[in-house]
Amino acid sequence: MTSTLKSCSSSLLKSLAFSITLILTCNYITFAQAAPRISASKSSSATEIFIRPKVDLTKKIAARNLSVVPPLAVIKEKPPLKIEMPEMVQLTGGEFQMGLKDSKSDNGPAHLTIVPSFEISKYPITNKQFAQFVTETKYRTKAEENPTEFENKNKISWKSFAGPGRDNYPVIWISYEDAQAYCFWLSSVVKNAPIKEKIKIEDEDGEESAPVYVEKIHPYRLPTEAEWEYAARGGLKEGLFPWDKIDKEKINYNVNNNRESTIQAAKLFIKAVGYQPANNFGVQDLVGNVAQWCYDWYDPNFYEYSPNPPQKAYGPEKGDERVIRGGSWLEDLESCQVTSRQSASQSTRTAQVSFRIVRVIAPAQEKTASKTSKPPISKQAIFCNINYPFAPTYHTNANIASAILIERRRYFLTSEETR
Repeated sequence: MTSTLKSCSSSLLKSLAFSITLILTCNYITFAQAAPRISASKSSSATEIFIRPKVDLTKKIAARNLSVVPPLAVIKEKPPLKIEMPEMVQLTGGEFQMGLKDSKSDNGPAHLTIVPSFEISKYPITNKQFAQFVTETKYRTKAEENPTEFENKNKISWKSFAGPGRDNYPVIWISYEDAQAYCFWLSSVVKNAPIKEKIKIEDEDGEESAPVYVEKIHPYRLPTEAEWEYAARGGLKEGLFPWDKIDKEKINYNVNNNRESTIQAAKLFIKAVGYQPANNFGVQDLVGNVAQWCYDWYDPNFYEYSPNPPQKAYGPEKGDERVIRGGSWLEDLESCQVTSRQSASQSTRTAQVSFRIVRVIAPAQEKTASKTSKPPISKQAIFCNINYPFAPTYHTNANIASAILIERRRYFLTSEETR
């Protein structure tokens, strides 16, 4: 009797084990998948957890007309980014006399220059605007990433001048590279409409074909030296300052040459943006207070061989330093003239230099767009071929009905090329 019961129990257990194995096998789940394997590490008190990939049973459950319990936590889509967009002023391009007449210095001789239609930020970029860029990208400026001995000892960066109550002050202690990074970010999150431009293409024999139209999206960038001076002059032909009448009270400069080059002095003497009246173009804070980075490489002799007849002039294609314009709170009045030129290496950061931005626009936009435009925000980054300030090279492909733009310097790629 006892042996019979044991035999039956053994048979039942084997049948039960077989049934469980069969059920799990049908659902493609192994015992190792059904429960995580936890093993204690012999070398430490830590516990290591080994979990094999889980099998998605959603389709199998649905096929059997069973309901699926929704997850408790619903992941919400991140709301659209609200950009602290710099206020932009749109300017119609044209010709102007760039430089100082009869000057023997680096700002002469005066020469005829052409600039395209463009928009420029009304003020230098502020601490608040730059802070949003840093927050969104986790960007670290050159002073933070690779501080000098002085910066490391005194813990100095742009944040040293961006404390409470200083949101509306121009951002300083920014290198040329930091300014470029901000421009790239803004171009990636703000969606601007492409501009149709007519171009002429040369074939292999050097002969020009019929004009074709291409669409280009122009990014935000630093102003070229020519664009900066064009905006600073405000339409005045021979003035040295942005207004008809020279009023020294309008300019924040080192009046008696008695200001010290210290962090405390910078905080004391630098003024919030908008302190200076606008010129005839509606642009403010161009001279004095803080100088501004320009895109161009610096060449002290560039004006001497500027192209004639004039073309859309940009600086030299290479160099050791970048152009700085406008003068600052620590410099004399002559340095604050619209024709004065200064320069520094692209990694330089000081309490005297900030930056503003520009973007090339189509002439037709000036009639329909408001004076201060705020473009729509893109849901994702825009990557595109851009027309940076260098003469582009064009070529055609017989299999493609449109011209393909090939820039000598490409900072953005098409979205297809980034995948």
